[in-house]
Amino acid sequence: MSDDNPTIVDIVDTLAQPIDYVCGVLGNMLICKRQHGSATVAIGKTGRGIVPNYRVCPDLQGDWRDKFDFQNEAFFKAYNGRSHRQAEEWGTWEQRDEHWSNRYMNFAEVQQLLGRLRGFRR
Repeated sequence: MSDDNPTIVDIVDTLAQPIDYVCGVLGNMLICKRQHGSATVAIGKTGRGIVPNYRVCPDLQGDWRDKFDFQNEAFFKAYNGRSHRQAEEWGTWEQRDEHWSNRYMNFAEVQQLLGRLRGFRR
């Protein structure tokens, strides 16, 4: 990926199946939103952006990096971009902060992207 901190919007043209991918992400975000009241998603920075892995966490406003423990699975869930299953077998190395974009999309932004991909208009 050319951008060091991309969001799904930045790589949507490189996704293998954009609608299916965004639907899978949105489904996992919905689980987080139901549990915590909000959800955001960041994608992995490695690879070519065809089916990037991603992680979902609640929307922590402001200086969230000081408040958020990326190893705390009560808030942070990493998912395989191809299967959309939680990446439970990943260890600390795969979950390290430098492997993930530090730019997040919130639930409404991902919903809007899906609508755009499906050709919905306001």
